[in-house]
Amino acid sequence: MRLSYFRISIRQSLMKMKPNRLCINLQPIYGLTVLILPLFLLVFVCTTSLKGQSLRGTLKAEPGTELLLVGFTVNELDTVAKGSAGMGGSFMLTPTALTYHGMYRLMWKGEGVDLVWDGGNIQFTHFGGDSVEVREGIAWKEYRRLTRMLGELRRKEQLLRRLLTDFADDKGLAAEAGRSLQRVAARTDSLKQAVDRAPAGDLVLGMLRFEWPFIGRGKEDLEAELKPGRYLSLLSLDDSSALHHPHLSRHIVEYFGMYEPTEEASEDLQALLFMNSILEKLERSHPAYFYPVSDFLRMGMESMNRAGALQLLAMKVSAREACDNPELEQRLKGQLNRYLAVLPGMKAPDLDSLYTTDGRYSLLKPSGGLYIFWRSGCSHCLEQLPVIMERWKSKSPQLKVTTISLDTAPEGWLKAIGGWQGWTHLRDPAGQLGTNAANYLLVATPVYMWVDPSGTIIDIFRSESQLFTKMGW
Repeated sequence: MRLSYFRISIRQSLMKMKPNRLCINLQPIYGLTVLILPLFLLVFVCTTSLKGQSLRGTLKAEPGTELLLVGFTVNELDTVAKGSAGMGGSFMLTPTALTYHGMYRLMWKGEGVDLVWDGGNIQFTHFGGDSVEVREGIAWKEYRRLTRMLGELRRKEQLLRRLLTDFADDKGLAAEAGRSLQRVAARTDSLKQAVDRAPAGDLVLGMLRFEWPFIGRGKEDLEAELKPGRYLSLLSLDDSSALHHPHLSRHIVEYFGMYEPTEEASEDLQALLFMNSILEKLERSHPAYFYPVSDFLRMGMESMNRAGALQLLAMKVSAREACDNPELEQRLKGQLNRYLAVLPGMKAPDLDSLYTTDGRYSLLKPSGGLYIFWRSGCSHCLEQLPVIMERWKSKSPQLKVTTISLDTAPEGWLKAIGGWQGWTHLRDPAGQLGTNAANYLLVATPVYMWVDPSGTIIDIFRSESQLFTKMGW
């Protein structure tokens, strides 16, 4: 009898479970600026100042309480405005320096309220906990509305899936739960489509796109969905809001905690490959984002103690030319200096577990020559090495050249080196997953290393043009 009553109650609840009607206005009346602001105004190094715009309201704070408005940009928190609470907790904070569109937090006495700032005045009253009444500040209202909507939809989805599992024998109840689940899925899909199609300048939907996989989900829900490399799709580099998101470094940590290392690669190596893929994309398509995103990557990798990935980041940052933000550049390089491992002026690490063409074991201590790391499956290697061979013959035949192949099998290696007479050829059967590759950060090939007779690295090149210029070829 009680079970029947429980089933009837569930049916009634399901009939009433109508997720909030999806209502996303992609052209909100609060101003076309939020929607069509060009990307060049949003990048970190040259974005429009919000100087003069103010944040005002009331807090549950005693008069004289120190207030800080902080931005999640670089080095975790950067203060953009300071003030103190007046009578009744009233306040007004106006940035005195260059600030940017994005996520900020108003902090006082260990408490804080996150805010989405689109450049307009924000007025609000804080009641405590998650209770914030925003009287002005459309971006913040819309952000909270949409994140709550998505969280509610996902909670309902989880409940319905449990009902389908727990009451699979009750066909009537299962049918009702299935129909409700379809409605929830349709509304979730509609919201996802709106988020995915949002213009790059839409601050709120840009931040929601970044948070999409995490809102309303536990770790167990994400493990099956996220895979190595997926994070690149989460971090939309076309949306500057991602650069100012308070949880960016935390998401990096959570992402790496959601998959086990594969049989082919350790977690350290996957972190190294992951770091390389992000940096290559930044350098190729979004160079203006390189330093701020690199700083978030540093924070995430440091919290996970991924030394190899941090070494690669340090190497990439040290090799870049000066940017328009020398203060950030100097600060980031100073933080990464301790991770530098294989750079000009340092001793070249020994290369262990190598094999000669006749199958003999070899230990190599680099000294006095050119060392080429390559793979027979690398098209760039097969294009560049024959050209280097011809230049070497005509320019510096006395220079000792040693190639170290990262081929795990010998067939392709032996076939490729057949025409490269005059060089010493060795192979590392561990390939890009071995200790040598990790020590030299060989996430991509070819790599050319010039070493003096004492074993000190003179220079490292990643293209034949760089090599030819430095060697005078």
